[in-house]
Amino acid sequence: MKKTIIVIFLLLAVIGIATVVSKRTQQKTVIQNTCVPLSQTQALNKINSFSEVKAYVSQMAQAKQKVVYRAITQNGSWDVQVMEDDGSHFTTFNTYTLNKCGILKCSFSLYDKQGKFVRSSTEKEYPCI
Repeated sequence: MKKTIIVIFLLLAVIGIATVVSKRTQQKTVIQNTCVPLSQTQALNKINSFSEVKAYVSQMAQAKQKVVYRAITQNGSWDVQVMEDDGSHFTTFNTYTLNKCGILKCSFSLYDKQGKFVRSSTEKEYPCI
């Protein structure tokens, strides 16, 4: 009888521990996969924070050329095109795709996870999927 009670107690303890661990794992997964979608202003601010964009905007200001942006959102992600407007036509400097968490996913230029320029993409890498 004592052995049966001990076995039942151990089984209940194992079930209880497994339930707690399972709930904690589920909570961590939800937290890691949740992000707040970017607004258009936040997306443009993120793009303008890249060193190559800062340099381009500065270069265009010195040349008295206007820089314009086209930002299109789809499912929370942003496609942002940075262009020169010389009055008669637009010339694209670069196009960036930010996912809904603000992480750079695609561009003519490739960046590391910290947003630092690594290299220009090849024709096979662009456009991104």
